[in-house]
Amino acid sequence: MKILFLLKKGVEYGDYSNSKKGGLYNSATILSEELYNLGYETKVVQCVDGNGVDKEVYNYRPDACVIEALWVTPAKIREVAKLHSNVEFIVRIHSELSFLQNEGIAMGWIGEYIEDGETGVAFNSEETTHEFRNLYGKDKRIGYLPNIYHSVGTNEYNNRKFTRERLAYFFSSPKKPHLKRVNVGCFGAIRPLKNQLIEAVAAITYANKHNKELTFFMNTTRQEQGGETVYKNIISLFKQFPQHKLVELPWMNRTDFLQLLGSMDVNLQCSFSESFNIIAADSTLQHVPIVVSDAIKWAPVINKIPENTAEDIVKKIEQAMSFKYFFEWSQIFSLNKYNEKAARVWLSTFCEW
Repeated sequence: MKILFLLKKGVEYGDYSNSKKGGLYNSATILSEELYNLGYETKVVQCVDGNGVDKEVYNYRPDACVIEALWVTPAKIREVAKLHSNVEFIVRIHSELSFLQNEGIAMGWIGEYIEDGETGVAFNSEETTHEFRNLYGKDKRIGYLPNIYHSVGTNEYNNRKFTRERLAYFFSSPKKPHLKRVNVGCFGAIRPLKNQLIEAVAAITYANKHNKELTFFMNTTRQEQGGETVYKNIISLFKQFPQHKLVELPWMNRTDFLQLLGSMDVNLQCSFSESFNIIAADSTLQHVPIVVSDAIKWAPVINKIPENTAEDIVKKIEQAMSFKYFFEWSQIFSLNKYNEKAARVWLSTFCEW
């Protein structure tokens, strides 16, 4: 089966395009690679706008065309679908309802896709899939197509058997050469629902409590959906604590970003709403402990804060710093189990559609 993934070219952030080097592009590329390993023939292409869809479909001649996110109008998809009646068109959405409410066209376009019946609508979140099936009816062409990420680690990480030596290793405290300094990552676009201000407060509180110098890393060139005010508050916060350092970074290419990510002591992704969170998966790939909210469903319980408060984040950072290896193993095990399930979902979904 041939699957064509189509993304829209984005605006520039620093030296790199939003869609080409951002989370959506990375997730589509990784998904494409993993589906190829499962036996699919896949390709990821960027288009300037909806007018480029027909050309790309004609050139590749896929069995299915997956349009990543909301950027092709329902009218344009209807037009292209008539020209390629043997191609399955699917719009795949990467947001929970809480994020979709900030996109003015979201419910109108999604409703039109669903009612037309010409286009399948898929979400990468099980929860959002259920919500839309309940809203529109289970007979509509609404599906669940999750992200698939790289498998991480070795069989040793995936093995549930615990020996006394293994438990001692997992619960040992890693010796850090920079005991007085702690590197905390808080990467991704700045948006209110990403919860970055509370994460910054928690990181500073942790450093003060443990008499450490904090270096707090953020991407600051993408401020969206009211993220400008979040950014201003974080700047003002760090000015009050000059002993700590805020490192502002542009949007980076993936190779450089992964290298930087691996130098963190802990990465924070305590978002109020997520459908997957590729930065948490990237951190797992780089063997760095994550502290996350319950919104990141695939993450293990040990990594999740009970409530989205600065105090809870501080406590979880303390656990991650003390039991790095156990956090690392838990993340790898959970992500690999998620990947296995996601692969089965893709295989079964296309059989049904």
